[in-house]
Amino acid sequence: MRIIERCQGSHTRQDRLGYHPYDVAVRHLLVPSLLAALSLAGCPEINDRPEPADSGTDEGPVEPCSAFAIPTSLVDPTTPWPSIRCEDFPSLCGLASESTIHEADTQKAIDIAFVGEGFTAAAMPEYRELVARLMRALTEPAEGFVARRPGLFNFHRVEVISQSSRVANADRSDSALAGCVDIGSTGSLVMDERLAGLAATANVQGALDVIVVVMSTMVGTPNASAGPTLDRPSFVRVNPLVNEAILNHEFGHALFHLGDEYGTEPACFTPPDLPAFSTADYLFDLPNVSTESTGAKWAALHQGAATGGLGYRHCLSHPGPPCLMNEGNLPFCPVCQAAVVATLDAREGKQDGAPRCGLELVDDQPTYVQGSLAFRAVVFDRNYPSSFAVDLDGAEVATGTVAHWYDRVEASTDTRALANGVHALRIRCEDGLGAQAQQTIELSVRN
Repeated sequence: MRIIERCQGSHTRQDRLGYHPYDVAVRHLLVPSLLAALSLAGCPEINDRPEPADSGTDEGPVEPCSAFAIPTSLVDPTTPWPSIRCEDFPSLCGLASESTIHEADTQKAIDIAFVGEGFTAAAMPEYRELVARLMRALTEPAEGFVARRPGLFNFHRVEVISQSSRVANADRSDSALAGCVDIGSTGSLVMDERLAGLAATANVQGALDVIVVVMSTMVGTPNASAGPTLDRPSFVRVNPLVNEAILNHEFGHALFHLGDEYGTEPACFTPPDLPAFSTADYLFDLPNVSTESTGAKWAALHQGAATGGLGYRHCLSHPGPPCLMNEGNLPFCPVCQAAVVATLDAREGKQDGAPRCGLELVDDQPTYVQGSLAFRAVVFDRNYPSSFAVDLDGAEVATGTVAHWYDRVEASTDTRALANGVHALRIRCEDGLGAQAQQTIELSVRN
């Protein structure tokens, strides 16, 4: 293990990140219990910083989030995410940081960076102590995911200085990462991901998988985005009241592609792009939530299914056993545990099992095809990159490569030259280590 302490005045850029195709903010109730303190050394005091506008934890009134957007003139979409530069945001670069390195191979390592929001220069000792508590919550539980492969995880702390600690007010320009609390809707902690991304990537060496934004406000609910992919990391947003169970739950989303297993909303899960027919579960990238009710998705690990998931009471199911993705202070269920192990295996270059792939028919009428056939190829595997090929009666109609965990690729083919009757549309996929799988749909063509 190496400890790398980097003080204000030097920064590096990062060459590999990860991206999540959808940003799903997941709501949680706060449990008002603090973790045991764990001291963590920081950089020497920097005395030449400007005097902050205020200090301490006086938040002022809690107000609805105001609109915030980085000017488009400062965003360069041709450059790697976060697509903003230190020259335009100098206060986010050259910051004090500290790294604990266990795995030097960036292709294997799981890098987690902590950045603060709403901590003034005077509050830096408080921020360091809070990060230490969060690190302890991740690393100390014997049944936790870090304990399974402690040598894979690198941790980084970046000391972002805000001019104000008033994160929960309407003014999003008075703290470094434009943080606020979405009290008008979900109650979720909110900040600008580009600003947080620059603060992390410009001050940390490594290919970040998860950025934990530690917010000073005592209100708001922790939340997370789905697992990392190629262009940018996942995000976990927490405040000082987060407890061990909630923090690890959020990492279930951010690092392992796990969905919420609880259902509180009485509505039915009905996404706008739900296909007319599919050989793969619509939520094929989530190991523990399904749109079908039999539990076929996880049958090799657990028999049966319970209703609810992703916050919905209806139209989704989850495995059913007690689980951290359902309620706090519980371990992961067998299905979620298997996903954790598979993810860690894949990072070590081991086979995580056969890829999951399938076909979705885009058209509303799945019983027969006339003219053009529109479909999606869906592929999920942690041993990326994966490749796929789709054929119609043996004639190849689409191919592609999935560079990271999963993707949906739309394609179409003309069926007017086919005879009326039943035809076979097949997808074959292969992961980066050579494991293969396939699925077939039988189609009735009427020309």
